[in-house]
Amino acid sequence: MLERRADWLRYARAHRLVGTLTGAALIAASDLVVGAWNLSMPAATGTGFTVVPFRQELPAAVAALAVASMYSTMENLERMGGMRLRCFERAHVVTAILAAAALMWTAEAATAGPGPAGAGARSALIWGCAAVVSGRSFGWRLSWVLPVSTLFPLIYYGHGHDGAARWWNWPDQPANAPVPWLLAAASTLIAAAAFRATPWRGHALRRVHWPSRLAPTGAGRNEVEASNDNG
Repeated sequence: MLERRADWLRYARAHRLVGTLTGAALIAASDLVVGAWNLSMPAATGTGFTVVPFRQELPAAVAALAVASMYSTMENLERMGGMRLRCFERAHVVTAILAAAALMWTAEAATAGPGPAGAGARSALIWGCAAVVSGRSFGWRLSWVLPVSTLFPLIYYGHGHDGAARWWNWPDQPANAPVPWLLAAASTLIAAAAFRATPWRGHALRRVHWPSRLAPTGAGRNEVEASNDNG
């Protein structure tokens, strides 16, 4: 028990969990001050602009920062880690996304009530999953790339000509809207698949499906056969 606790402490220090999650909590807490600000943004509507409450965009920052804690100062060493480290990483990424959702729910519940709180937690969940895909694709320090990339289409194209929110504009949909929750479920599945798609898993799949392409040829094959004979 003590050994496992020591391993968790070393893992937390390498990933700077305390500092990163404290930063995410401070961003969520800023909802108390700036959440009610209304931003007038250019949009493809009849008037040419739309009004976006700042609280709708805060979950993107909270989720991206929480998932960015997956980055480690011992990244190169951790790539060679075993199953125990992989268990830590799975627990970490799930906790980071749930923490982002919980932070946004708490902040929104304190400022705007249970309805916006549910929508804020849902947004943090979707953006957190996008951050996982981004982190796995570009590196954990760039986990913000996909969440930030979604802001332009959500703001500029997220409302119809009459200004009503489109069905896929999850930050502007009420908490009880079913389609955004389906998007959240789909995002969770995509993030889970992306998280499991480690480089070594891809190499293992290539060895199974295309063993002849990965087998050594020429001099390399002779060296392998010689080493097998000696062994």
